[in-house]
Amino acid sequence: NDQDQSYIEILYQIFKDALVKGAGILKYDWRQTESIVSENLDGLNDEGLAALNSDPDAEIDMLSTSITDGMPSHSVSVTRKTVEGKVSVASVPPEEFIVNRYARSFEDADIIGHRKYVTVGELVEMGYDQDEMESFSTDDDDFELTNQEARQRHPGQMDDRDYRDDPSRRRVLYVEAYMRLDTNGDGISELRKICCAGPSYEILRNESVEDIPFAIFCPDPEPHSFFGLSIADLTMDIQRIKTAVLRASLDSLAMSTHPRVGIVEGQASLEDVLNVEAGGVIRMRNPGAVTPFTLPY
Repeated sequence: NDQDQSYIEILYQIFKDALVKGAGILKYDWRQTESIVSENLDGLNDEGLAALNSDPDAEIDMLSTSITDGMPSHSVSVTRKTVEGKVSVASVPPEEFIVNRYARSFEDADIIGHRKYVTVGELVEMGYDQDEMESFSTDDDDFELTNQEARQRHPGQMDDRDYRDDPSRRRVLYVEAYMRLDTNGDGISELRKICCAGPSYEILRNESVEDIPFAIFCPDPEPHSFFGLSIADLTMDIQRIKTAVLRASLDSLAMSTHPRVGIVEGQASLEDVLNVEAGGVIRMRNPGAVTPFTLPY
């Protein structure tokens, strides 16, 4: 019942990518959000103040203390920080998913990553410096403009460059890659998350992670291969055959109802012959000047 995500739509995208493209890519993550709530409390006795001080999530600022009926009364300002976590899932377009060509599975892949164009504003929300991200923005070698699959997916959005006028809307090539590297020299490869930006793939983050947050769905897996076949791959030849048969049938029907004709040059009106009106008269100077080439359906 997460109001921020439509899981049915996400699963629909993944399964349709799998059926048509051969691979549906799911990306999952655990996201934490922090909320801060402040309130003022009046008339607290010593026991109530002690209970507040024992709360590790509460920050207390004393406002005033007074004596009422021989008992101390405290007024405080309490600020509570609450950290909430939830699973976030997304459907990754197949053209944005990268894996080394010799990989057979997630376990033996040299690199697995998500390559996409994001705005400077989105990178700033991730914690990056705005000026540095603006320096990585580029208008050249646009992956979405040169990638045929991306152009087919969004035919009317590839040439929209209005974002150039707003620095926060400028786009940056951003890669979130996962590689197994020996970074401490102990001879054991560790899984690392490496984030890069810009056309030169400047490394922004390099940190240790426990798993690769991707899952792949394939309707017809191929042994010893990372990518399998789609339903389109399995039925494409049948579709071509049915298309050829239907086209031939329609052509034969057209030739049967409107056959080609041969004329003796100068002995028939070419204008009348080219007129396909039903029941139209063809003027001829001699009988047999127009001969139809009839073909059976």
